[in-house]
Formats: sequence, C-alpha cells, structure tokens
Amino acid sequence: MIQRKQTVYLFLAAILAIVCIVVDPIWLDTLQGLVAALSGYTIFQFKQRPRQAMFCLVAILFVLAWYIGLAVIKWQPQTLDALPMCEAILIFLARKGIIADEKLVRAADRIR
Repeated sequence: MIQRKQTVYLFLAAILAIVCIVVDPIWLDTLQGLVAALSGYTIFQFKQRPRQAMFCLVAILFVLAWYIGLAVIKWQPQTLDALPMCEAILIFLARKGIIADEKLVRAADRIR
C-alpha cells in the first residue's frame, strides 16, 4: 500500500542510496545499488509483511557491509559517508512499522 509510512521510509532510503551512487562513485556503489533496488522491491511486497521485514534486514546488512568496505578502503570519513547511516535508520524505521502492522493483522485474525 502506498499510503503506509513504511513506504515513505523505504522510498527515501532508495533515494539516498541513489544520491550516494551519483555523488561519490566508488567500487562500493554496487552495495548501494543493491540497497536501492532492495528498498524499491520491498515497497511492492506489501502483501507479504514477513518477507518485507526480512528484506529490510538484508538491506541494513548491505549498508553495514558498505561501511566495513569503506573502512578498508579509506580511513578519512567524509560528510557524504553519513548518508548510508541515514538509509539504515530509515530502513530500520520501515521494518519497525512493518512488524507493527503484522502484529495488528495477527491480533485482528485472533479476534475473528
């Protein structure tokens, strides 16, 4: 569903990943590309909330792998290196909302 707050969080995370790719191209951009693609794909998995939550977790792991790769390549952090952390926070908030929606659905099914 487009009106869910998780969709907005995932969309913003995808936009930030694309900005990271365009502004500072390094070989780690494949991980940012995966985060952008996975965030975009996760938006359309709204009927399968457990899978959506799993994809969010995988995207967060890709962001962490990006930071590990960045630490190996260069030790001098730049201002733009904070954007992937913002992505991770947005994806975490989306995952939290997805899990809350799943709890609501399960509670409603239990009442029936």
